[in-house]
Amino acid sequence: MVENSLKPTHLFFTMLFRALLLISLAAMAAQAYDLSVGSRGRVAYSENVSLAKIPLTVREKTVSWSSPNNQPIRGVFAIDQQLGSKARPSISAGGLGFPYVTLRLKGERGEKLAYKVEVHV
Repeated sequence: MVENSLKPTHLFFTMLFRALLLISLAAMAAQAYDLSVGSRGRVAYSENVSLAKIPLTVREKTVSWSSPNNQPIRGVFAIDQQLGSKARPSISAGGLGFPYVTLRLKGERGEKLAYKVEVHV
């Protein structure tokens, strides 16, 4: 007679490992790529960018802002509004210390693009 029994402590650690692995995978899937540069001040510009998904197409959007009275920018924030998105924001011109900024938002192929963009002076 072959007895197939696990010790209670071994069973506990096996189940604990599986639960931690599941939580880690869920956290990795829910991560978002945000851009946060500088400090918060007075919001000079805010825009919600939303582009619908198109199969096999990479969604891109360029957001530009220029200060009407040449105030230098103190902070630039692009917050992903979609959990699990792998879209990437980047500053392509200007930014901190400049009176203008150009942001490039690039989504994943076949996925929608949803960001909240803020510029602080």
